[in-house]
Amino acid sequence: MPLHGRDQALKLVRGFMERPKEGHTPRSRRSPVVVFVGPRGSGKTALLDELARRLDQQVPYARVDFERMDGAAPHEVLIALAFELNRQCGTYGRLAFPRFVVGELAIDQELDVGDRAVARAQIERALEEYRSVDRLREFFRRLVPDVLSGMAATKGVPGVQVAGEYLPDLLLDGITSRRLGRRVVLGKGQSWYGELDRWPTDGSVDGLVELNLRARRVDVQENRSEVDEVLFEAFLADLRDDYGANRRAGKHSLNCVVLLDNVDTTDGLDFLAELVRVRRQRTAEEDTWVDPLTVVATSRGILPTRVLGTGAPIATLAVAGIADYATRSDDRLGRWWYPVRLRDLTEPEILTMVKALRLREGTNRRIAAAVYQFTRGHPGATRLILDTVAEQPGDVDDLRLVLGRPEPGGPDGTTVEDGLRRRLLRAFPDDLIDDLVTCSAARDMNQAARLAAHSGLLECSREDLKTIFQPGLWDSPEEGQPAVLQPVLRRLLLQTLAARKPDDPAGWRQVHGWLRARAVEESDLAHALHSALAVGDVEYVVAELTDQLPRIDVAEWLALLRAVVTAPNAFDDMRTPMQRLPRRTAPMTMLSTALWLSADPLGNGQRKALHTSIAASYDAIAPLSLNGLAVLQAAAEWHRRESRLWE
Repeated sequence: MPLHGRDQALKLVRGFMERPKEGHTPRSRRSPVVVFVGPRGSGKTALLDELARRLDQQVPYARVDFERMDGAAPHEVLIALAFELNRQCGTYGRLAFPRFVVGELAIDQELDVGDRAVARAQIERALEEYRSVDRLREFFRRLVPDVLSGMAATKGVPGVQVAGEYLPDLLLDGITSRRLGRRVVLGKGQSWYGELDRWPTDGSVDGLVELNLRARRVDVQENRSEVDEVLFEAFLADLRDDYGANRRAGKHSLNCVVLLDNVDTTDGLDFLAELVRVRRQRTAEEDTWVDPLTVVATSRGILPTRVLGTGAPIATLAVAGIADYATRSDDRLGRWWYPVRLRDLTEPEILTMVKALRLREGTNRRIAAAVYQFTRGHPGATRLILDTVAEQPGDVDDLRLVLGRPEPGGPDGTTVEDGLRRRLLRAFPDDLIDDLVTCSAARDMNQAARLAAHSGLLECSREDLKTIFQPGLWDSPEEGQPAVLQPVLRRLLLQTLAARKPDDPAGWRQVHGWLRARAVEESDLAHALHSALAVGDVEYVVAELTDQLPRIDVAEWLALLRAVVTAPNAFDDMRTPMQRLPRRTAPMTMLSTALWLSADPLGNGQRKALHTSIAASYDAIAPLSLNGLAVLQAAAEWHRRESRLWE
């Protein structure tokens, strides 16, 4: 199924890759780490897949998934990147990394740390020996096994399992492909270490000895940081040279690209922190310093919080671009990072996806609406459900039945619901899931935080709350709004909450009852009515809504109504919505109940009848409102039109 809703993201990356011409020569401009932010299943990896597809053989690029890394130091990640960037790529040829390779060669040596003169002689001898192609190949074979696991399969290389057999020759081709020959290129990589104004050294060999000695004492934090920093500088200096000294550089209109997936791991955060630290330091020393590298990362929200602080503004795809970045990049850190939130799919986009399935005539609109209501456009959940519908069309009006079907391509015995839960909670600690289920009763994170702090219904420690309330699970739907639990995940967790035994201390009625009592204490009518409806106290809700209708502005009343009827329910039988509707009752009761049932994404269809009942109820209560007759009649007309779409 093709990627939908991501054209703007692809254009954004392209904009940061471009090297505007100064005269007749393209020049890179300073660019941030572009961070695409979204929860699990929001299409971050699919976006990188599409970027990789478009970049292949057009621009040098490298890709690393940090969830597949295992304790790799920042400079070790560079080995994987050097491998992929070194591949032959159209007019760009091969990017060579002589400075970086010489640094890794020096670190790899067993030196006599007690005698500096002997150590220098050992480095000189090693560098001379490694002029041999066979020795370099042997070195590369020994260097790479621990970092290859984080690399995506490379075009022309059949997966990471055997990539180690290809890496030596690929890197050698890049290093030895220059017209002046292997010896000159290696010498160029070596001489750079004599130009470093970092340690009190005497020439390049002494600098490489110092690098080796510090790499062997990485238990000292200062040494670890300096080794990483030197190798990052070498890597970036090689890239600048590739783009500056190469005889074809005048045709290099686009930066090379690094795609970094799942950077919220310790390895990912450390790598990007070091990259940005080196970029900042080089810019401080030389204001015009720029490297020809566009970095694209994906994060569930932890990275932006870590580098920019909690609540830092995140650009939307609708406004994201170089111009928007320029307005956000004046502060000390903002210029180095550009977080952009991936949006969810729209209902029309889901309808396009449904149409592509070529299902039974007349069902597309109903299926798209039902899927959108349940997923709220979450790309991963939408794709899994539609894959299921494509494989097992059957009756798709009832999503409960779809969720209970076998997961396409999943392990034997697993359902679609199991697959969604597994994907959305991947890497979430099992021992905290019960407390996350309890928190799912809350409308937003503020309410959930009060539940966690004061109800006594959670069992986790205060430290564990950081995991429960982590970005990616809870995010703000709009800037300035409180964070909410990811809608698909919340719906699934609420089903688990509803399945708890009635006498469970953290059962459905107990949790919602506590939330209701707290809202009453805080005079929060919307939250109080929301929680009351969740436990089925329709009479209380109707009385309050009836009381408020003639007293407040109709827009305020409608906002209150919407907040209330989005309450979840714990229905555990298969009765249809019309079987649940009260018979021959007051219009306000009919309106509240029908809206509540229609808001349930896992209801058993019958949307036409529900919309018809809602329209009639709005007409009936309209004369009772405070200056809201026309507004409520317009609401009734909207539901009448909607009912016709469900015929």
